Amino acid sequence: MKTASYLAKYDVIYAASSPFAAYVSGKPYCAFSVGGDLQYECGRNDDYGFATRIAFNCAKFLFISNPHTLGHSRRLGFTNGVYLPYPMDTSKYCPGEANSRKLWEQQYGEGFYVLMTSRIDKDVKGQNNLFWDGLIEVVKKNKKIKFIFLSWGNSIQEYITRFQSLGLENNFIFLSPVGKLKLIDYYRSSDVVLDQMVYGYYGTTALEAASVGKPIIMKLRLEQYNALQNEDVF
Repeated sequence: MKTASYLAKYDVIYAASSPFAAYVSGKPYCAFSVGGDLQYECGRNDDYGFATRIAFNCAKFLFISNPHTLGHSRRLGFTNGVYLPYPMDTSKYCPGEANSRKLWEQQYGEGFYVLMTSRIDKDVKGQNNLFWDGLIEVVKKNKKIKFIFLSWGNSIQEYITRFQSLGLENNFIFLSPVGKLKLIDYYRSSDVVLDQMVYGYYGTTALEAASVGKPIIMKLRLEQYNALQNEDVF
Protein backbone atom coordinates (compact mmCIF):
# COMPACT_ATOMS: atom_id res chain seq x y z
CA MET A 1 0.00 0.00 0.00
CA LYS A 2 2.92 2.37 0.62
CA THR A 3 4.02 1.90 -2.99
CA ALA A 4 0.48 2.58 -4.23
CA SER A 5 0.27 5.76 -2.13
CA TYR A 6 3.58 6.92 -3.57
CA LEU A 7 2.48 6.20 -7.14
CA ALA A 8 -0.76 8.11 -6.57
CA LYS A 9 1.28 11.33 -6.63
CA TYR A 10 1.76 10.91 -10.38
CA ASP A 11 -0.71 11.57 -13.19
CA VAL A 12 0.12 8.42 -15.18
CA ILE A 13 2.04 5.29 -14.15
CA TYR A 14 4.20 2.89 -16.17
CA ALA A 15 4.36 -0.50 -14.45
CA ALA A 16 6.85 -3.19 -15.44
CA SER A 17 5.75 -6.70 -14.45
CA SER A 18 3.05 -7.27 -11.80
CA PRO A 19 1.10 -3.98 -11.80
CA PHE A 20 -0.69 -4.42 -8.46
CA ALA A 21 0.49 -1.13 -6.94
CA ALA A 22 -0.41 0.78 -10.10
CA TYR A 23 -3.90 -0.75 -10.08
CA VAL A 24 -4.51 0.05 -6.41
CA SER A 25 -3.23 3.63 -6.84
CA GLY A 26 -6.37 4.58 -8.72
CA LYS A 27 -4.37 6.44 -11.37
CA PRO A 28 -4.27 5.64 -15.10
CA TYR A 29 -1.46 3.23 -15.85
CA CYS A 30 0.20 1.25 -18.60
CA ALA A 31 1.72 -2.17 -18.01
CA PHE A 32 4.71 -3.95 -19.53
CA SER A 33 4.97 -7.72 -19.38
CA VAL A 34 8.29 -9.03 -18.03
CA GLY A 35 9.44 -12.64 -18.19
CA GLY A 36 6.68 -15.19 -17.71
CA ASP A 37 4.13 -13.09 -15.81
CA LEU A 38 1.41 -13.57 -18.45
CA GLN A 39 2.39 -17.19 -18.97
CA TYR A 40 2.59 -18.27 -15.33
CA GLU A 41 1.19 -15.72 -12.87
CA CYS A 42 -1.86 -14.89 -14.98
CA GLY A 43 -2.39 -18.58 -15.68
CA ARG A 44 -2.67 -19.57 -12.03
CA ASN A 45 -6.07 -20.92 -10.96
CA ASP A 46 -6.11 -19.17 -7.59
CA ASP A 47 -6.70 -15.72 -6.05
CA TYR A 48 -3.23 -14.53 -6.99
CA GLY A 49 -3.76 -15.46 -10.62
CA PHE A 50 -7.19 -13.81 -10.61
CA ALA A 51 -5.78 -10.57 -9.14
CA THR A 52 -2.90 -10.57 -11.64
CA ARG A 53 -5.29 -10.92 -14.57
CA ILE A 54 -7.38 -8.02 -13.29
CA ALA A 55 -4.32 -5.81 -12.81
CA PHE A 56 -3.05 -6.41 -16.36
CA ASN A 57 -6.50 -6.22 -17.93
CA CYS A 58 -7.30 -2.87 -16.29
CA ALA A 59 -4.18 -1.20 -17.65
CA LYS A 60 -4.96 1.45 -20.28
CA PHE A 61 -2.37 -0.24 -22.47
CA LEU A 62 -0.46 -3.50 -22.18
CA PHE A 63 2.76 -2.97 -24.11
CA ILE A 64 3.76 -5.97 -26.22
CA SER A 65 7.33 -6.38 -27.47
CA ASN A 66 7.58 -10.15 -28.01
CA PRO A 67 5.32 -12.70 -29.78
CA HIS A 68 4.58 -14.79 -26.69
CA THR A 69 3.00 -11.74 -25.00
CA LEU A 70 0.57 -11.41 -27.89
CA GLY A 71 -0.35 -15.09 -27.77
CA HIS A 72 -0.98 -15.10 -24.02
CA SER A 73 -3.01 -11.89 -24.27
CA ARG A 74 -5.33 -13.61 -26.72
CA ARG A 75 -5.53 -16.67 -24.47
CA LEU A 76 -6.41 -14.53 -21.44
CA GLY A 77 -8.89 -12.32 -23.32
CA PHE A 78 -6.88 -9.10 -22.97
CA THR A 79 -7.80 -6.47 -25.59
CA ASN A 80 -5.53 -3.63 -24.43
CA GLY A 81 -2.33 -4.75 -26.15
CA VAL A 82 -0.21 -2.27 -28.10
CA TYR A 83 3.00 -3.22 -29.88
CA LEU A 84 5.91 -1.19 -28.49
CA PRO A 85 9.58 -2.21 -28.84
CA TYR A 86 11.42 -2.66 -25.58
CA PRO A 87 12.04 0.83 -24.11
CA MET A 88 15.68 1.57 -23.28
CA ASP A 89 17.63 4.64 -22.20
CA THR A 90 20.39 4.76 -24.82
CA SER A 91 22.21 7.47 -22.88
CA LYS A 92 23.00 4.72 -20.34
CA TYR A 93 23.05 1.64 -22.58
CA CYS A 94 25.71 2.70 -25.04
CA PRO A 95 29.37 1.96 -25.86
CA GLY A 96 31.80 3.29 -23.27
CA GLU A 97 34.83 2.60 -21.10
CA ALA A 98 35.26 -1.05 -20.07
CA ASN A 99 36.54 -0.92 -16.49
CA SER A 100 35.97 -4.56 -15.55
CA ARG A 101 37.98 -5.86 -18.49
CA LYS A 102 41.22 -4.70 -16.87
CA LEU A 103 40.34 -6.53 -13.65
CA TRP A 104 39.39 -9.71 -15.52
CA GLU A 105 42.68 -9.74 -17.39
CA GLN A 106 44.66 -9.16 -14.20
CA GLN A 107 42.98 -12.11 -12.49
CA TYR A 108 42.31 -14.54 -15.35
CA GLY A 109 44.70 -13.43 -18.09
CA GLU A 110 44.27 -11.87 -21.48
CA GLY A 111 41.94 -13.54 -23.92
CA PHE A 112 38.61 -13.45 -25.73
CA TYR A 113 35.86 -12.88 -23.14
CA VAL A 114 32.35 -14.25 -23.71
CA LEU A 115 29.67 -13.06 -21.26
CA MET A 116 26.40 -14.78 -20.34
CA THR A 117 24.31 -12.84 -17.83
CA SER A 118 21.13 -14.94 -17.76
CA ARG A 119 20.41 -17.30 -14.90
CA ILE A 120 21.73 -20.84 -15.22
CA ASP A 121 18.57 -22.69 -16.26
CA LYS A 122 18.77 -25.58 -18.73
CA ASP A 123 15.02 -25.67 -19.44
CA VAL A 124 14.55 -21.96 -20.20
CA LYS A 125 17.97 -20.56 -21.03
CA GLY A 126 19.46 -23.67 -22.60
CA GLN A 127 22.49 -24.49 -20.44
CA ASN A 128 22.06 -28.26 -20.62
CA ASN A 129 24.82 -30.88 -20.83
CA LEU A 130 25.09 -30.44 -24.59
CA PHE A 131 25.65 -26.70 -24.08
CA TRP A 132 28.41 -27.18 -21.48
CA ASP A 133 30.11 -29.95 -23.45
CA GLY A 134 30.17 -27.71 -26.50
CA LEU A 135 31.80 -24.86 -24.58
CA ILE A 136 34.39 -27.23 -23.11
CA GLU A 137 35.31 -28.36 -26.62
CA VAL A 138 35.70 -24.72 -27.67
CA VAL A 139 38.05 -24.04 -24.75
CA LYS A 140 40.10 -27.16 -25.43
CA LYS A 141 40.73 -25.86 -28.95
CA ASN A 142 41.58 -22.36 -27.77
CA LYS A 143 42.53 -21.69 -24.13
CA LYS A 144 42.38 -17.93 -24.79
CA ILE A 145 38.57 -18.09 -24.80
CA LYS A 146 37.05 -17.32 -21.41
CA PHE A 147 33.38 -17.64 -20.51
CA ILE A 148 31.97 -15.44 -17.76
CA PHE A 149 28.70 -16.32 -16.02
CA LEU A 150 26.77 -14.72 -13.17
CA SER A 151 26.21 -17.05 -10.23
CA TRP A 152 22.43 -17.30 -10.12
CA GLY A 153 20.14 -20.12 -11.13
CA ASN A 154 20.21 -23.87 -10.64
CA SER A 155 23.22 -26.06 -9.78
CA ILE A 156 25.84 -23.30 -9.79
CA GLN A 157 28.17 -25.05 -7.37
CA GLU A 158 27.91 -28.28 -9.37
CA TYR A 159 29.25 -26.54 -12.47
CA ILE A 160 31.96 -24.67 -10.57
CA THR A 161 33.19 -27.97 -9.10
CA ARG A 162 33.14 -29.63 -12.51
CA PHE A 163 35.28 -26.98 -14.17
CA GLN A 164 37.71 -26.94 -11.27
CA SER A 165 38.15 -30.70 -11.58
CA LEU A 166 38.92 -30.21 -15.29
CA GLY A 167 41.43 -27.46 -14.56
CA LEU A 168 39.31 -24.94 -16.47
CA GLU A 169 38.47 -22.51 -13.65
CA ASN A 170 40.26 -19.69 -15.52
CA ASN A 171 38.15 -20.36 -18.60
CA PHE A 172 34.77 -20.82 -16.93
CA ILE A 173 34.44 -17.90 -14.55
CA PHE A 174 31.46 -17.46 -12.22
CA LEU A 175 31.01 -13.97 -10.79
CA SER A 176 28.50 -12.71 -8.23
CA PRO A 177 25.26 -11.20 -9.59
CA VAL A 178 25.43 -7.42 -10.04
CA GLY A 179 23.08 -4.49 -10.49
CA LYS A 180 22.29 -2.82 -13.78
CA LEU A 181 25.02 -0.17 -13.63
CA LYS A 182 27.73 -2.79 -13.10
CA LEU A 183 26.12 -5.01 -15.69
CA ILE A 184 26.50 -2.29 -18.32
CA ASP A 185 30.23 -2.26 -17.59
CA TYR A 186 30.29 -6.06 -17.93
CA TYR A 187 28.70 -5.76 -21.38
CA ARG A 188 31.31 -3.19 -22.38
CA SER A 189 34.11 -5.37 -21.03
CA SER A 190 33.14 -8.48 -23.00
CA ASP A 191 33.86 -9.37 -26.64
CA VAL A 192 30.69 -11.38 -27.29
CA VAL A 193 27.45 -11.90 -25.31
CA LEU A 194 25.55 -15.20 -25.12
CA ASP A 195 21.78 -15.13 -24.59
CA GLN A 196 19.11 -17.84 -24.28
CA MET A 197 19.23 -20.91 -26.51
CA VAL A 198 15.65 -22.21 -26.13
CA TYR A 199 12.76 -19.73 -26.42
CA GLY A 200 13.84 -17.89 -29.55
CA TYR A 201 12.69 -14.43 -28.43
CA TYR A 202 14.57 -11.27 -27.68
CA GLY A 203 15.06 -10.80 -23.96
CA THR A 204 16.47 -7.90 -22.01
CA THR A 205 20.01 -9.27 -22.27
CA ALA A 206 20.20 -9.28 -26.06
CA LEU A 207 18.74 -5.79 -26.43
CA GLU A 208 20.95 -4.32 -23.71
CA ALA A 209 24.07 -5.92 -25.17
CA ALA A 210 23.20 -4.74 -28.68
CA SER A 211 22.68 -1.20 -27.42
CA VAL A 212 26.15 -1.31 -25.84
CA GLY A 213 27.49 -2.40 -29.23
CA LYS A 214 28.29 -6.07 -28.63
CA PRO A 215 27.62 -9.02 -30.98
CA ILE A 216 25.17 -11.59 -29.58
CA ILE A 217 24.85 -15.35 -30.01
CA MET A 218 21.35 -16.64 -29.26
CA LYS A 219 18.42 -18.62 -30.61
CA LEU A 220 16.04 -16.32 -32.46
CA ARG A 221 12.90 -17.34 -34.36
CA LEU A 222 12.48 -14.38 -36.70
CA GLU A 223 9.36 -15.81 -38.35
CA GLN A 224 7.44 -15.51 -35.08
CA TYR A 225 7.87 -11.75 -35.10
CA ASN A 226 5.73 -11.47 -38.22
CA ALA A 227 2.66 -11.65 -36.01
CA LEU A 228 3.58 -8.31 -34.47
CA GLN A 229 3.37 -6.60 -37.84
CA ASN A 230 -0.29 -7.42 -38.46
CA GLU A 231 -2.81 -4.61 -38.14
CA ASP A 232 -4.81 -6.48 -35.49
CA VAL A 233 -2.06 -5.78 -32.94
CA PHE A 234 -2.61 -2.02 -32.92
